Amino acid sequence: MLIQNQHCVQPNFLGFNAVYHGYAGLNDQFGRIYNEELCELEADRAAELGLKVARTFYKWYAWDDKNKRWDWENSNDFNAFCRWVERLQKRGIEVALNAGWCSPGDILSNSWTGQSPFTVPGDWKKSVENYAAWVSESVHQLVEVRGFKNVKYLVLFTEPQNGRDCPAEAPNAYECWYQASRAVANRLAADGRRHLVKLIGPNEGSTEDPKMLDWVFKKDPDLLDIYSAHNYLYSFENNQNLPLGSERFAIGACGNYIAQDVALKPNTSYTLSCRARLTGVDRKTVCGYALFGILKKVNNSYAVYSVVNGVERAERLFSQSTTLLDPAAMTDELQPFSFSFTTKNDVKDAFLVLYAHIKPAGFELEVCDFSLKEQGKNQELLAETELSLSPNWHLWGRVHIVNGPQYFQWVNWVQKYLSYLPKNAELWFDEYNTAGFRTGCKELVEYEHPQHGTNLSIAKIAFLNCGLQSSFQWTLFDQQWPNNRGTGGSRFFDGVQKFGVMPDLLHSRVPYPAYYAQRIMGLVGGEIGTKVYPGGYEDGICSAMVQRPNGKIVIFAVNDNKTAKKINLTFETPLCGKLKRYLYDPATVEPTYPVEPLRADTEIALQNNGLCDELPAGAVVAYAQF
Repeated sequence: MLIQNQHCVQPNFLGFNAVYHGYAGLNDQFGRIYNEELCELEADRAAELGLKVARTFYKWYAWDDKNKRWDWENSNDFNAFCRWVERLQKRGIEVALNAGWCSPGDILSNSWTGQSPFTVPGDWKKSVENYAAWVSESVHQLVEVRGFKNVKYLVLFTEPQNGRDCPAEAPNAYECWYQASRAVANRLAADGRRHLVKLIGPNEGSTEDPKMLDWVFKKDPDLLDIYSAHNYLYSFENNQNLPLGSERFAIGACGNYIAQDVALKPNTSYTLSCRARLTGVDRKTVCGYALFGILKKVNNSYAVYSVVNGVERAERLFSQSTTLLDPAAMTDELQPFSFSFTTKNDVKDAFLVLYAHIKPAGFELEVCDFSLKEQGKNQELLAETELSLSPNWHLWGRVHIVNGPQYFQWVNWVQKYLSYLPKNAELWFDEYNTAGFRTGCKELVEYEHPQHGTNLSIAKIAFLNCGLQSSFQWTLFDQQWPNNRGTGGSRFFDGVQKFGVMPDLLHSRVPYPAYYAQRIMGLVGGEIGTKVYPGGYEDGICSAMVQRPNGKIVIFAVNDNKTAKKINLTFETPLCGKLKRYLYDPATVEPTYPVEPLRADTEIALQNNGLCDELPAGAVVAYAQF
């Protein structure tokens, strides 16, 4: 595999970062409060993992609800949050304030965050003004009054495309977010504080195709300093040994679909085909259908869901351009489906679609081998047929790639996000995780499994090779949300959100295995001026290289195979000397407390402009010039 160390894809990499909420030391009505020792230990571990930027939920902590006023001096929660910021500043970690969470819920007090101090009933404009004033004053209090120079970013809400109960003045989710975000930018400028922070958004997710990202850039290209969107790899079969081209899409929820633009000729006959199978449900009780065929975009919208509900935002190209596949007739084995149609005069804005309107929940509709050919001819007309490598597929909802390397799923998403932005735009992948892996139809919780360290590292290398400026793992640690005892969705257990690489410290000081892989990937650094040089993915090995501002290099590789694998890396510009090797082996990792310091296990000599080594199954490795 060639490391392209003459081809810098990111000249200013800001590190592998994470969502790490500033909850340490905050009040909790149930008495679950970190003491100073635990606060310091948590911050130490964040630094040990190489964190450079922490994205944190920032609530209206300084609001005195009893007296209906702001109290920036005496608020216990605001002061606790400031101590958290200070701990990070001492360790060289910057802060991205997620100023509010729900749009428009945090402004109108109609979300899970509860009553906010911004709401003026019936007056959207005044409520937005109050919100913007709070954001500006927060920047003033944190940066100018208390001197926290590490507070450098503002994330404007979370997943605002899902906004509900919008006011008449901002009748949809996009406009709600935009009006509030523009008000923040304007208020910061009016107060002379706009230069103190960079604005991040729209933080759209979880989605493969961030339509809001596209909308925001076109609406107001001067609003944001850094663009962001995100997604999660919810599940996959832990089998990456099949050759490229043998992958399958899997649609996992009713109302989800895959699509691809197609170019057709008028008054011409075509044959459209694919192979599909259905798993996860009893065929005696399954109902619904899969819509397969050619649709026509309206207002440049795919909007396939609307077709079957009678809203003509997208429509059939003509009455015979689609067919219905019966899920009850499908088998556990892939079987072929095909039909023919003849176009009419209007063939503009056509796209192929496979839409799943299937119940009950728990199914997976797997599909592959798409083909579109003019009758009597052998030429393939689809622009892309290799599922894992194609940025031209439009995926909606819970859709993933089965049997394909997970590396390419991350690449697909990033390429799609970048396609909506100018070449020089800064992009953050602002949330991600690998939420589970599948054995048959059973999804296994992964965060305590050693394989989680491998899978997170694969995502990180994909982000490097795509040239992202930064990425933010959800979450760095398991964290107990203040005043919360919920158990259920989003992996909450008695108020603790379990999705990090170590437990919350009130439960255990022993990290999960993935902590040790994360620590190795943290050797990437992230100082201003860190350069990224791409590697790639070959035979189950993915790789990338960074060069720190001091000129030292670090090469990363992951063995995405079930067996040990020899690797051979070469370089566009010859390298020589010895590199220290830092190895994570999921088969042998043994978490302990105290956590043992990170140590190299051997040295690797560069010979004949190459690096040769053998990696255990699932291994994560860094070769560092330290």
